Amino acid sequence: MRSSANIEDVFASVEAGDSLFGVVPVENSTEGAVNNTQDCLLTTSTLIVGEIIIPIVHNLLGREGLADEIMLISSKGTMVRTRVDEVSVQGRNTQGVRLIRLKEGEKLVGLERVDEPAEEFVEELNSAQSENDENNAD
Repeated sequence: MRSSANIEDVFASVEAGDSLFGVVPVENSTEGAVNNTQDCLLTTSTLIVGEIIIPIVHNLLGREGLADEIMLISSKGTMVRTRVDEVSVQGRNTQGVRLIRLKEGEKLVGLERVDEPAEEFVEELNSAQSENDENNAD
């Protein structure tokens, strides 16, 4: 078994006879169809001869201090918001940490850094709300 730098290289290796078979993604849960694979299927002489379903495990990577919180969103509307510093750091050979439990057929569709408003904006908003409350009290 050998690896290739990209999808096009897998097709080129099979076409040149350097590899008997190649494994390429046809679709994924976030973007649907993989365009590079579809393009290569149309422009090369290779054929699909089988299917392998490979479960994908996502890893959360980041640099310390970049985000205080993250939000995970599933295809069925489940949302989890958690502090980054509460996620335990894992070594290279571990199974990772579960951040969200998905039901059958449910997929992770979003992982975003939570950007809180700047402190000055929050103060300005609170001040405006106080003024508004005072004006309405009269």
